[in-house]
Amino acid sequence: MRRPLKQASVSSSVSQPTGNGLTAGNLVPTPDPPWVERLLVLHPRVRNAVIASGCVGSGARNAKGDDVKPFDLAANDAALAVLEELQLSLFVDSEESRPREIGSGTPRFRLVLDPVDGSDNWARGLPLSALSCAVLPVDAPLHPDWVEAALVGPLEQDTPLIAIKGSGALARQATHSGRLASATSPGP
Repeated sequence: MRRPLKQASVSSSVSQPTGNGLTAGNLVPTPDPPWVERLLVLHPRVRNAVIASGCVGSGARNAKGDDVKPFDLAANDAALAVLEELQLSLFVDSEESRPREIGSGTPRFRLVLDPVDGSDNWARGLPLSALSCAVLPVDAPLHPDWVEAALVGPLEQDTPLIAIKGSGALARQATHSGRLASATSPGP
């Protein structure tokens, strides 16, 4: 049985450079592009929506033919709301809804979204469920080589993993002070 989870607090974060060495000393310059901050806003909102939702099926089917559960829809709605609040102009391809363009202007990026990657695990009270998303240039093929930024945010944890092309991956979260905290160092 899943232990009760507390909802994460949502704070507005301000990107601050952080060290990426074992003792937080800068070994390699770490760019902190806007996607880090944008993706960090998604995780707690989606996580809270999932925690607040039930685990039963709805009878509807998603694009893959899987049963859509209320938490899938709540997570999708929460993610889309955050992206709209951020006033981003982009295409969103979600597993739980039709592709859509949000924001105004010409989109430069596509966000591929699985609001609850591992829905069946979550519904059964098992670990290994996460918010998963990747950002690619809008005209790029859907292939890992073209991913500019990605997030895998376990729903059982407060700290998502974020990867930025050319900078490795970090476990990061917004702290209560509004600064970004780095929990691990990036890979080589």
